[in-house]
Amino acid sequence: MNIVPVTDLRNNISVYLNKVVYTGEDILIKKGKTIVAKITRVENPSSSLLDLAGLITDKESKKVKTNLKKIKNLDYDPLRYFNPD
Repeated sequence: MNIVPVTDLRNNISVYLNKVVYTGEDILIKKGKTIVAKITRVENPSSSLLDLAGLITDKESKKVKTNLKKIKNLDYDPLRYFNPD
């Protein structure tokens, strides 16, 4: 497990995130002499951010995802509302 000063993390965030993603290594973030946070890989990457934050239930999250897919699949042409005449 790496212990990284917050300023080093700020300057090299992509390097540390790649370590977490590709090696599974956890990163401990140190501010001064105190460890204040931990970056770790999420075991279930199919979870939404709302699921991870605990703001909505899994059932509600699935409804949101279904509705977003419906919206994305709509045939929307904004120019149809403008009459060239």
